[in-house]
Parts: sequence; C-alpha cells; structure tokens
Amino acid sequence: MKVKRLKRSYFEKEVEKNIVEATTVLDIGCGISPQRLVKPLIHICCEPYGEYLDKLRDKLEVDNDRNYMFLQATWQEAVKIFPPKSVDSIFLLDVIEHLEKSEARRLIKKTEKIAKKQIVIFTTLGFIPQHHEDGKDAWGLGGGVWQEHKSGWKPEDFGDGWDVFACKNFHATDNMGNPLKGSSGALYAIKNYNVTQDRFADKLNSLYFKAMEAHSYSAIWLVGYFLKSWAASKKIIWFCYKNVIRKKIK
Repeated sequence: MKVKRLKRSYFEKEVEKNIVEATTVLDIGCGISPQRLVKPLIHICCEPYGEYLDKLRDKLEVDNDRNYMFLQATWQEAVKIFPPKSVDSIFLLDVIEHLEKSEARRLIKKTEKIAKKQIVIFTTLGFIPQHHEDGKDAWGLGGGVWQEHKSGWKPEDFGDGWDVFACKNFHATDNMGNPLKGSSGALYAIKNYNVTQDRFADKLNSLYFKAMEAHSYSAIWLVGYFLKSWAASKKIIWFCYKNVIRKKIK
C-alpha cells in the first residue's frame, strides 16, 4: 500500500492523474451526482433509492457526453448482476462511510472481482458524524436515512495493492452547509489491475465520441458493428448498443 498525504490545493489534481481511461464504468451508490473523473462510453449508474434515481434521470436527460444506464439496486444486488471482469472501472464515491465497516469490506471484496482495470473509492478520513432527524437530506428529498454515516476510514484500512491519497483539511462544512468545528479530512483509495491495455477498446471509445461530436451516424454505426465482436464486456456493451446508441441513430 502506498499513501500520499496532500494539501487541499493538490489533492484532487493528484488523484485525477491516477484515473485510467475506461470504456465501461459501474458507478455504485451514485445518488444524484455520478462520477465525473472519467468519461466512459457506457456509464452505469447504480442507486438503491428510487427518488434519487428519478432525479438523476431528469438531471441527465440532456447530458449527451456519454451513454447512461440506470439501475435501481442495492450493492448486494448489483454485484450479483455483473460477471467477473465485466466492467473496466468501478467507482464508490461517498459510499462506504454509509455502511458498517464489515459490510463495506464485503462490498469492496466483491467489486475486486468485477473490475477489470480500476476501483476508485472516495470517503471520509476518520469518522464524521452525519444524521438527519427529520428524514430529509441536504437536497430536501426523503433520503435522510441513506445519508447517515456509519463508519470512518483511514489509509491503513486499505491493504496491499491500494494507492491512498489523503487530505486532512478537505471538508470545511457538513453536508447541510453548516461550518464544522475544525476541518475534516477525506481520502481516495485506488486499486489498479495489471492488464494488457485494450487499445482496440480505447480506439473504439475515441471513435464513438468523435462521431458524436461530428454527428456522424455512419461512424456510430461502425462502432456498433465492431462491438458485436468485442470480447471485453461484450454482453453489457451489446445490450447498451441495442437499447441506447441505436435509439440515437434512429
């Protein structure tokens, strides 16, 4: 395990340097704010709370920079859906602190089997209390119970193979915007897998976005054609092609 302790001004920039390109992303517990660290071809937003997912669908309705899939499922349900090494990257941003530590460790263990390239975790540095007595969250929705903090994390909680980036002065306010008594920290934990770079997949991803920018339907058609013989994540990608990309072409 490698640990870097960074000042607030360098923290997120340093993390961004360590995010790998991905064609398929599974974003577990994304709430109403999906990850923006990488732009994949297929972005699977997995969220257990229906009100968040509905708001997210509305929010992303006009967002055409990638293809979104929406999955309402708990983490336990989600990890059963995806076969081993079926997505490039998995993001758990502001997720594990909402679980008991033993449960969060089970989640991380399961994701290690599914991710092909990288797992990215963002969480609190240590325990930061968070509870909503009236059941309302910071957005005025009824997800207060989902926002409760149940665990705190330190770099040493992540073992071999993880790169940890920690910032002890990250949060100046709580999730309601109220000043904290002293700033609180945050950390990213990133696990990379030593896989041969899938250059074909990366070129395919690049071709798709160039086609979207140029409104080139023929190029998008070629992407869809090659996806049929693409071994990595082919079941998920082909499903997305039939249900998302092809609809845009029509």
